[in-house]
Amino acid sequence: QDSEAQLRQGGTLLNQNRFLIRRGRVRIAREWDWASVVIEFDGNTSKGTSARLQKGEVSVVYHRSKTKGVPPLLQLTAGMFDLPFGFEMTDSAKTRWFMERSIISRALFPGEPDVGMKLHGGVAFLRYSVAVTNGEPLDEKSGYGLQDPNENKDVTVRFGVDTEMNPRWRISGGVSYNVGKGFHAGTDATKGTIKGQDTNGDGKPENTIVT
Repeated sequence: QDSEAQLRQGGTLLNQNRFLIRRGRVRIAREWDWASVVIEFDGNTSKGTSARLQKGEVSVVYHRSKTKGVPPLLQLTAGMFDLPFGFEMTDSAKTRWFMERSIISRALFPGEPDVGMKLHGGVAFLRYSVAVTNGEPLDEKSGYGLQDPNENKDVTVRFGVDTEMNPRWRISGGVSYNVGKGFHAGTDATKGTIKGQDTNGDGKPENTIVT
């Protein structure tokens, strides 16, 4: 219903009724006792053909327990990673109940990853994550995605709980906080111009007052 067989001003297609590859991802991950590496590539045809880096992170890890499923006590991650804001941002696309994140989540963060450093981990059922990033996540409409137009960094914090009640039920939740400084690029400098309009079509310059 949102589709039209027309072009928006500038040539953008308005038709959305088409076949496309929304996500095609290849992930390479390796874990050691004290470190881990993750590299993930994405290919799609959402806005023409695109192939790009989706994640690229290196971590130093301290485990208090080697039990499977127990998060590390401390994990320091550097590189390009998903922002720890809310539940949907770090939820894997392959395990989501719905294909896309909610409208409000995509309005705040069009893309999940940003570049910076993150300290995260867990103790018992408690979970925490603190990230310092450029503040321009992937797919930002500003055009500065993954870059930083100013020297200020964004700080994203999340605290929550995650516990298994039984093999069929799990309780998880948390609160998130994000603070940063925006950037307004303004407009490019241009030369001053004077424009005239020949309203009566006589081809002669005249001084007129319009009331």
